[in-house]
Amino acid sequence: MVILGLRSRVKTSDAGTIYCPRCGTDRHGTAEGQWRWLTFFFVPIFPVGPVTVRHVRCDACGATYPPGSLTGRE
Repeated sequence: MVILGLRSRVKTSDAGTIYCPRCGTDRHGTAEGQWRWLTFFFVPIFPVGPVTVRHVRCDACGATYPPGSLTGRE
């Protein structure tokens, strides 16, 4: 019996400064994407398809925003 499946993993792709409305000031943020992986017995083998979700996360409060919110790179 062979067990194959799919699993999503979040990966940080970029970092910079964002204006966070929740914090009310400029904060450090990281751009994150979600990749789907083919798994074999629950072990990720290789990525399948393009990035499914992209967002920018405020490192201070954890709020997420659209990818265009990232203004500067650090």
